[in-house]
Amino acid sequence: MNSTDFVTTEGVKSNGFSIAEYLQSYFPQLDGTHFEVFHLQSPSSEVESLYYNVGDLNDNATQDTVVKAEHFIAVSCNKKIFFAIDILIYLLIKVANSNPSKSGNVCSEEVIVELERHLFISKADTNGYCDIKLSTKNITRGILNFLLDIDVQHYLKNVIRLRKNNYAGYDKNNFITKNTSTKQALQILAQRLDNRKDLCPETASKVSPPFTTNYVLANGIQNKIMTKISLFTRPEPQYLFSESSKNRNKHILSGDQLLHWWLSIIDSLLDNFETSGSFSGDNTIKAKVKIPGEDDSMIYKRYICKLKHRDIWEVGTIYGDKNDLSHMVIPLFPDDPKTRFIRSNIEEGRDGLKLKAFWNELQGRQEFNLGIVVGVIGVSGLWKKKLSEDTLTDYSIYIPPTKKKFKNLKRYVIGEEYDTAEGALDSYSNLSEYYRKLSLNPISIIGTYKYSAEKVYDGSSIVNPVVINNLNSLVVHRKKR
Repeated sequence: MNSTDFVTTEGVKSNGFSIAEYLQSYFPQLDGTHFEVFHLQSPSSEVESLYYNVGDLNDNATQDTVVKAEHFIAVSCNKKIFFAIDILIYLLIKVANSNPSKSGNVCSEEVIVELERHLFISKADTNGYCDIKLSTKNITRGILNFLLDIDVQHYLKNVIRLRKNNYAGYDKNNFITKNTSTKQALQILAQRLDNRKDLCPETASKVSPPFTTNYVLANGIQNKIMTKISLFTRPEPQYLFSESSKNRNKHILSGDQLLHWWLSIIDSLLDNFETSGSFSGDNTIKAKVKIPGEDDSMIYKRYICKLKHRDIWEVGTIYGDKNDLSHMVIPLFPDDPKTRFIRSNIEEGRDGLKLKAFWNELQGRQEFNLGIVVGVIGVSGLWKKKLSEDTLTDYSIYIPPTKKKFKNLKRYVIGEEYDTAEGALDSYSNLSEYYRKLSLNPISIIGTYKYSAEKVYDGSSIVNPVVINNLNSLVVHRKKR
């Protein structure tokens, strides 16, 4: 799909799947009730390393690249936005060094010889303005299944290249810290300025058009792609929907309830990971949960033992072993307290902090000392389901031509105030108007389950939509003394 292409569901006959097929069983079959999904995705683009270290390459024939795409999905009921989720996709790839030509806007095709996929659940929220009873847990589960089923090649066409000279990864000599002298700081800043000028050799005052690359998978690696899911749970009055906590119909979960809620969703995803005994080592499925500062035995008894896949779950994290250097194994996700702590350590010259010490020190920071239960959840393994490019219907997703336009569209939702229903109506109206000007339509969801006014759809549902938010701010649950 080209960056400006979008096909609506109306009048289109396709044998492919869209997000509608994944969600329709979670919406009620009700006359006069209209559900729609706005699914936005940023253009795929290269970014700096997901870790502070890039790693030593075995030879000069391969190089590491990180491709990032962001999904923002908003769900409406009767022309009111009531749920939204923000998810980041990172593809860590090694490619054969084809030395693509930089003349023109598009580089030659590059072949991927190794690939790892990270799915980071950044933020999610509800605002309480849905008129009927719904299971937001199941809606979230359906969205995650759809995103995980998307073939990685969907993200590898026309990737916007990172403007860079020779990125060498983490180099503590390039950081300005409190111990850096004025002379050294000026030298570092001058070098950074020179590097930026080198990115556009024609002229330093003119910004060159972005280069793009088409990536293709080498034979044999399609079924060897490691998938990792990361998220953090902590309750907040609101995150995506400003002022929505003033709506009395918004149901806010406690930290304990929220961790149970997310574990139930992630546990259900394990059905679609390879669990065959023929896989070993790094390919073996791993599912882990950690509450910084809490006893392992309590975590297992309270949160793991009742899960369907409790034999797979362990207490801990998927981020390396206790003796690994923390900045080399913990991903640098945006707006993440772990990332802030790592960067603080690097700036202070504490790049030798091992993972065990990292977690011990992290729980002592002020933002972790408020007595709120926070969960660190991670899964890694081989995802066995996928929608090929021939199966996935492109009309499920609208990809604006630039990242700036993607952010502006997000602001139609997150820029409103939701202390009254007017915010939910305005956000829907603004998104719909933008779509209309481009001759687009949101995805219409025709529910298939029979609605009962006397009871909630399933045990996970509640009368008011669940708040699921601020998944990036960890706070420790202090042990009782």
